[in-house]
Amino acid sequence: MALGKSITDPAIQQVYREYVAAVDTILRPEYLSLAAETNLVRAIAPASLYSAVVTMTNDAATERRANATTAKLMISVQVEVAWGKLQGGPYVGIAQDRTDFPFLDALGLSSYPYLGGYADPNDVPDDVR
Repeated sequence: MALGKSITDPAIQQVYREYVAAVDTILRPEYLSLAAETNLVRAIAPASLYSAVVTMTNDAATERRANATTAKLMISVQVEVAWGKLQGGPYVGIAQDRTDFPFLDALGLSSYPYLGGYADPNDVPDDVR
């Protein structure tokens, strides 16, 4: 990061909230994503980093609601992590993400073909049957 600090630092969390406020008030998006691939972050990052994501994201959501945002607030989750593909285990789901980010109006999904077992993106099926 350009400031040379981590999101575990409250000052950096404040910068994040200020950025979110600027995006919301200047751009007035229909959807405002506050965090990306939260389940993947939880799976591979130190617990302190994930905790910081939860804190700063929920604080930003609370501030946006207090400022009467019209944006639908959201995060994204990583599909293969939810299915247990990254961990080599069973289905994990996203219940923890829904608990940790209770403000959700929408949920984004991201997927990486190589995590789903596809060596070439062209091999990803067009449907899920």
